[in-house]
Amino acid sequence: MPKASTRGRPTLAHPHAVAATDLALAILGAFSLERPEWTVAELAQALGVYRSRVHRAVATLISRDFLQRDERGKLRLGLKLFELGQVVAENMNLLRDAAAPLKALSEETEASVWLVQRVGDELLDLLKYEPEVPLLVARRAGARYPITFGVAGKVYLAHLPEAEVERLLAAQPLRRYTDYSIVDPAVYRAELVRTRERGYAVTRDEVYPGVMAVSAPIWDHRHGLVAAIIVSAPSQQVPPEREAALAAALLRTAAAISRRLGADPARPVVRGSAVGPAHRTR
Repeated sequence: MPKASTRGRPTLAHPHAVAATDLALAILGAFSLERPEWTVAELAQALGVYRSRVHRAVATLISRDFLQRDERGKLRLGLKLFELGQVVAENMNLLRDAAAPLKALSEETEASVWLVQRVGDELLDLLKYEPEVPLLVARRAGARYPITFGVAGKVYLAHLPEAEVERLLAAQPLRRYTDYSIVDPAVYRAELVRTRERGYAVTRDEVYPGVMAVSAPIWDHRHGLVAAIIVSAPSQQVPPEREAALAAALLRTAAAISRRLGADPARPVVRGSAVGPAHRTR
């Protein structure tokens, strides 16, 4: 990736990097607190490339709001980078505030615990904690899957506007993973209503045979749904009569993390609030 040379001048990366992408990143990397403004000519000279190449790259970056040009022809970083910086900052706060409570939840319940976030129309596993005897489910932090998949998908869709739910169900039709998977959209929508009413979602043998899971939302100070917690265990370990106790531990942890992020526990949940920072950057 682009980096600054030892003399503080921006340079291009490895010669095998994708040329246009490498040049665009090198241009962005040239900006700093010490040098917040550049012209196309100055960038071309600093990078050692033709001005025409820099001009084309700059035009693309301006069109995407990564750069802005003032009346003097000077280039500055654009608002898109500020927006992305906010996403990074919020995710750092989320991981920092969630790590210890999630680890404690895994130890308390002797179950696997995930922190999941929406990214576009997918879900991303951010963190995972396992008990001493781990659940044999092949999912690692960093894995992505459709938003209509699993228990965290129910949490997100339960808090989306109806039109958005319809769009996602059309784009990602419900799939049968086991004999207990919900594939009827009407049944699934009824499950979303139950999820919203009780404050958490449940799957039992719907995704992985012999595995149950509960999931609850995490809210931030703007009352946006920024992530979901999943607690998963063998179905035999948590029969239906023990489900409420597991859900109570989950909800306590979700509320504690939400408070750390500035959420108001007294504020009622409004449908359509499941638009976290990662989704807004689509």
